[in-house]
Amino acid sequence: MTWIFIAQICLQNPYINEGMEEVQFSEAREELAILEKDYEEVNLSVIDEEIDKPPE
Repeated sequence: MTWIFIAQICLQNPYINEGMEEVQFSEAREELAILEKDYEEVNLSVIDEEIDKPPE
């Protein structure tokens, strides 16, 4: 076992003991990845807008 895997088990264990299913963790990871991608796209569009602005 790697340390990352052990840390993941330690993090999930209390939630699983309270009734949360392991599938919910993978769903949450997928949703976070989508959210991160959305934020990156917005950030890039803002940067593009700032570059395209003429200097004042």
